[in-house]
Amino acid sequence: MSEKIINVFIDKGLVQKDEKELFICALEQIFAYILNLFSVIFIGLIFNMLFEAILFTLTYIPIRIYAGGYHAKTQLRCYIFSVIMMIVVLFILKLNVNIFLISILAITGSLVILMLAPVEDKNKPLDDIEIKVYRNRTIRNLIIILIILFIGLLFDKMTFSFCISISLICNAIMLFLGKIKNFMLLH
Repeated sequence: MSEKIINVFIDKGLVQKDEKELFICALEQIFAYILNLFSVIFIGLIFNMLFEAILFTLTYIPIRIYAGGYHAKTQLRCYIFSVIMMIVVLFILKLNVNIFLISILAITGSLVILMLAPVEDKNKPLDDIEIKVYRNRTIRNLIIILIILFIGLLFDKMTFSFCISISLICNAIMLFLGKIKNFMLLH
């Protein structure tokens, strides 16, 4: 579909032929983001947990972008993995928790993120400057998210804070899986 759209753009003179592959890739990314957004909303509505689905996504992505971690081989596998993760997260969020468990999850997830981030992927290796920049952005985003989490705890918003702590644990798991994948590729 992306190729057909870009071919129309080329025919109309909006895109140069030598830029075709770049624009196809960009359009595929846009479609993937739209599909993911609709999937988050759809799954959230099915579980009657739209707020939690959106909150999880909004606190998961800012860490994931810069911390890196495990990446599936194809966009389809990534999408399926993301959908399964969202469903599992929403099931977990139905559990009753207390401030102690939320704090332990947040601290554990944060420590793993701080120890491992950033974890590069074979398709996106990082140079020394990128490693520093991505690490600093990960730490900045982590601090902001932790502040939001603990404000939630102060106002006794357990589900809110639990959701954020689960996003930190999910990021930590993805970093750990990314490290394992990188180790396996080297050996």
